[in-house]
Amino acid sequence: MACVAAGQVGTVCATRKENQLPIHITLEDEKRAVNALADFWSSEVQPNMRTLSACLMAARLATKALDHIGVSNQLSHVDATCINDDWLHHALSGNPAAKMPSSAWSLAVWSNHDQVFQSAGRFNPNGFSGHLIVETDNFMIDLSAQQFDREQHRILTGGPLVVPLKDLTEVRHAFVLNETWSVPIKLGHYWINDAVLPSTPSGSYDWRRGYRDFLPDCVKAMRLAMYTGPQ
Repeated sequence: MACVAAGQVGTVCATRKENQLPIHITLEDEKRAVNALADFWSSEVQPNMRTLSACLMAARLATKALDHIGVSNQLSHVDATCINDDWLHHALSGNPAAKMPSSAWSLAVWSNHDQVFQSAGRFNPNGFSGHLIVETDNFMIDLSAQQFDREQHRILTGGPLVVPLKDLTEVRHAFVLNETWSVPIKLGHYWINDAVLPSTPSGSYDWRRGYRDFLPDCVKAMRLAMYTGPQ
């Protein structure tokens, strides 16, 4: 997580793209804008999606919309892991995954899954491995987090997620090898770390065009929230 690691939490974004005039955006402005982004995704985009696993489109829409309103941001390619309390309890007790009870449940979207799928004959060369989120100087944005919801297994993100970076905490368990951050969710645990084997999404339709129909109205909603406050 580049912004977290760089210690940028709490700074104020205040630049547009190079061909646009600088503007001053307060932290409160940014908060209203990113919450409006999440609301727009829930009400206008997600109902029109065939699947919740749309991190490419979600991240592309988010970063383009944030560019338009002048909030500095970056895409972050991460490995994502969700576990329930039972899984964590058994892991902390030293139980290997193979010996955990069925109540101990986890799921993961990792960049190195391609290697696993390829050896099992299930590799899709046109797919995208890992998970995409967006970071501003102050917020972590994961519009497609609901794809990880497994309420029957006591994992519930409450997504789309807009989380202040200051609320992310580093995971310091002995079995966690990479620098990993815990994202607060409604039920269970959601961990992210920088992807080990980043892949490029540039060939995906969602990345190239899928977001474009929604972009103008999304930017309008975010600007309205910024300049008029909560509706």
